[in-house]
Amino acid sequence: MKIFENNKVYVQKYDMMYFLRFMIGEKIPEFVSNGFFILNQDEKYEFIEFIDPEAVDYFSNIDWIVDYSPYKDSSVEDIRAYVDELIDSRNKSVDEFNGKSDEYREKNYNSFGLSLNKMDYRIDTIRLIAFFKNGEIKFKLPKKENRENIIQKVISVFKGNKF
Repeated sequence: MKIFENNKVYVQKYDMMYFLRFMIGEKIPEFVSNGFFILNQDEKYEFIEFIDPEAVDYFSNIDWIVDYSPYKDSSVEDIRAYVDELIDSRNKSVDEFNGKSDEYREKNYNSFGLSLNKMDYRIDTIRLIAFFKNGEIKFKLPKKENRENIIQKVISVFKGNKF
């Protein structure tokens, strides 16, 4: 899950793990490769903050990492209904793919498989949002920075300190 706020993006560590899996064979952006980590199961729902405008833009274009914003004010029932719609769409895509010629399926198997994995991941993440909203799983959303924290960071930068 990702959350955009104050020209930043927060991405859950669990999503970053899948991001790296889905990027096998692809060039990993420098703002990600500079922050490799090992995922501890207890930390999987924690968020990593990205402040680089390039990172914010990059993550805004990755549709399989779910943006929390459209769901934050939705009811659990509405989210679950949407998940059902996504599952129906996924199943329709599979049926259409399976209905293609053997040659087509062989040629497009890997790309369709990756697309399907991303679709499944998106569905699972939206389900997790419903579980979170229903209190079935717990994690902390990134805290909105209050004015005092921002002022302290600015003062710290002017003094030459890192925050």
